[in-house]
Formats: sequence, structure tokens, C-alpha cells
Amino acid sequence: MAPAAIVLKFTLRELRPPVWRRVRVPADITLRRLHQVIQAAMGWQDYHLHEFEIGDRRHGEPDDEAFGDERTFNESTVKLGALVDRGARRFRYTYDFGDGWEHDVVVEKA
Repeated sequence: MAPAAIVLKFTLRELRPPVWRRVRVPADITLRRLHQVIQAAMGWQDYHLHEFEIGDRRHGEPDDEAFGDERTFNESTVKLGALVDRGARRFRYTYDFGDGWEHDVVVEKA
């Protein structure tokens, strides 16, 4: 059974001192909505592409014209609580592929 709320900590990689945020979100939040939460918490303006890398899957906005063999799963259909139920406790969120703002996302409490 999925938890009612999930506490996440996301930290920008390779920065010293560390830049991080902690948020509490409903377990039924989609990855698309979580993207919006991260954007607001970090002060980003959502001008660039993004992606969640969870296990061996990439989640984001599906692109029929994407290059390569890797499939991007639709983030609007995936709920965070379901991922946590399946054991996801740490994953990566990348924003702006040009600058490569990579965030480590950790489930602190579910």
C-alpha cells in the first residue's frame, strides 16, 4: 500500500557547498507534477528539458523524434508512491541537458 505522503531530499550534484531542498509531497503525485515542485523549490524557470532516471528507466516528456534506442516513459502517468512501493529510494533528476543540472533525489520518509 502506498504511503500518504513522501519526504524527499534533492541535492544538486558536484556543488560545494551542497545546494539541496527537502519537500513533502503526496504519494499520488505524478513525476510530471514532481518536476514542477522541484522547479519551484530550486528557483528554476522550466525553460529546459528534464528527465528522471529511476533504475534502468528514463521518465520525461515522450518525444516521438528522439534519437537513440532508449525509450522515455511518460512522466504524467507514473506516480511516485507506486515507485516507492516497488523499492525506489534514490533516483536522478536532470534539468537542462546543456548545462546538466543533475540532482540526486532521496526518499527520506514514506
